[in-house]
Amino acid sequence: MKTENVVLMQMARESLKWKWGLAIGTFVVYMLIAVVLQIIPIVGPIASLIISGPFALGLAIFSLSISRNQDTKLEQIFQGFNNFGTALGAYLLMVLFILLWTLLLIIPGIIAAISYSMTFYILADDNSIKAMEAIDKSKKMMDIYGSISV
Repeated sequence: MKTENVVLMQMARESLKWKWGLAIGTFVVYMLIAVVLQIIPIVGPIASLIISGPFALGLAIFSLSISRNQDTKLEQIFQGFNNFGTALGAYLLMVLFILLWTLLLIIPGIIAAISYSMTFYILADDNSIKAMEAIDKSKKMMDIYGSISV
C-alpha cells in the first residue's frame, strides 16, 4: 500500500500542529549537546561516538510520538539511554557497515546509509529487538532495488 507524498505531507503538518516550537526546540537542544561534546578535546569525539546511538534512538522515540499524536516531551530524547546497549550496538554496527560499503565507492555507502536509516525507528517501536535484527529489518523495509540487497 503506497500513500502519495501530498497525503504524507498533510499528515505530517497535522501531527505538528501546535507542536512546532517543541519539535524545533528539541532538535536545537540535541544539536547543542552534540556541538558542545565536539568542542571538548580528545574526550569529546569519543563521548560523542558513545552517546550518538542512544540520542538517535531518543530522537526516533520523540519523532514517533509526535507523528502518532501522543504526549510529547523534550525529555524523550534521553529515553534512548534506557536501552543503551542496543542503541550503542546498532549505531556502531551502522557506522561500521556504512564505512565498509563506502570503501568500495561513495554510492554503495550512500545506499547502505539509506538501507539502515529506519533502524532506530524500529528500535523505538520494539525495544525487545536486538541491534542486528533492527538493521536487517531496516534493510528489508528500505530495499529500493527489489532483489539487490546491501
